[in-house]
Amino acid sequence: MVAGDTFDLNRDELAKYRPAYRFLAYAQASAGQTPRDDLYGDDQPEQLARLYEELFGWLGLPVPKGN
Repeated sequence: MVAGDTFDLNRDELAKYRPAYRFLAYAQASAGQTPRDDLYGDDQPEQLARLYEELFGWLGLPVPKGN
């Protein structure tokens, strides 16, 4: 892409993917790759909170507020 160029997105196809990774998944699928659906994202806050608890716990630190 060059500044000023435009491109069309298939909005129905784009809507099939999780909000946190919608454009990444769309680009991967357009390139013939299979998008992963198991990535952490703010659209799955419980899963993300568990990840933060595990990682900060491993470091022996409290989870920062707001995460």
